Amino acid sequence: MDGRRENWLESASAWATHRWGLPIGVPQVDILTPAGRHIGRCDVLWSREGVVGEADGVAKYLEDGASEQQVGRRLLAEEERQRGFTDLGLAVVRWTPREAIDGGEIHTRFQRSAGPPRSVDAILRCSCCRRRLDECGVEAEIATWRRMVAQEFTRKVW
Repeated sequence: MDGRRENWLESASAWATHRWGLPIGVPQVDILTPAGRHIGRCDVLWSREGVVGEADGVAKYLEDGASEQQVGRRLLAEEERQRGFTDLGLAVVRWTPREAIDGGEIHTRFQRSAGPPRSVDAILRCSCCRRRLDECGVEAEIATWRRMVAQEFTRKVW
């Protein structure tokens, strides 16, 4: 569990990716150009692999009873945001709620995208503390908590 995930789909996706043996990604990372221009916030980032994950529910496109034109603009903005991520060297993996239930498709797309290390030219910031991801106290604390829970779970279950 991670309180930075914004909805059930992001939480279900984290469970599914873990189930398929993918590394634990960092939720809600702000991605900026080297000059500091904000490109967007991704649902999850696997920084070592240079992969952004996007859980695509339809609600974000249909909020507030959006008209057909508004939905079209939101889809174009999403396409532009993804292009910004890829221009910085990040691969983007997208999935739907149905695909998050099992996770197999996410796993396949991640494996195809992760490949050999790539050159990522971006500033990555935690959305909670606004620090660079490699200086984030939140992520370090949650990682420690995950290790403690895993150790406790292993002792009691296995």
